[in-house]
Amino acid sequence: MTNIPRDTANDLKERVFNKADEVSYLSLSRTDSQDFMDQLVAAPDIGQVIAQFRKKERVRTYIKDAILNRYSKDKARDARPDNLAPIIKRQFGFPVVVIEEAEDIVLYRSSDGSLNQYVLVANGSYIKWETALKKALLYLPDKPFSQNNDTTVGVMLTLFCSGTKVNNADKEHLKKALVACDSKVYFYGELIDG
Repeated sequence: MTNIPRDTANDLKERVFNKADEVSYLSLSRTDSQDFMDQLVAAPDIGQVIAQFRKKERVRTYIKDAILNRYSKDKARDARPDNLAPIIKRQFGFPVVVIEEAEDIVLYRSSDGSLNQYVLVANGSYIKWETALKKALLYLPDKPFSQNNDTTVGVMLTLFCSGTKVNNADKEHLKKALVACDSKVYFYGELIDG
């Protein structure tokens, strides 16, 4: 099979993104998500086009991995606040500046003259919050400041809620669990009633 031409791939992406927006893809249940995927695979302007370039059994995988995963990442990126400094100040009590960025990890340092206070922010999804926490915890040991007893490092998880409403009891339960490892959480991308 051949590669999907760039123009065709872009058209496919746009069609799938539009359909995903129409059905609020990120908030679909697992069953509804599978039904939606079946519709995309069967659609003449999506699945049948992909089948011209991919084996039939790979069409579903292409839609999921090449298009819908990108859709989910784009929606999460667009929903995430551009400036986390005010949120960090509210949660930790001191102003911060960015000193290092990596994929889904941002390290902040206090900007109020105290050079021994840090906040590590790990981004992830509400459904897989433990992955975000793991990223943060694995990031810290390699940093020189983590070995200094005079340094405090707070961890904050920023968790994308995928356009769904997370009930307050679940949020409070996770907040309490994270307190055990001196971490905080900020939820974003949640469905707003109205």
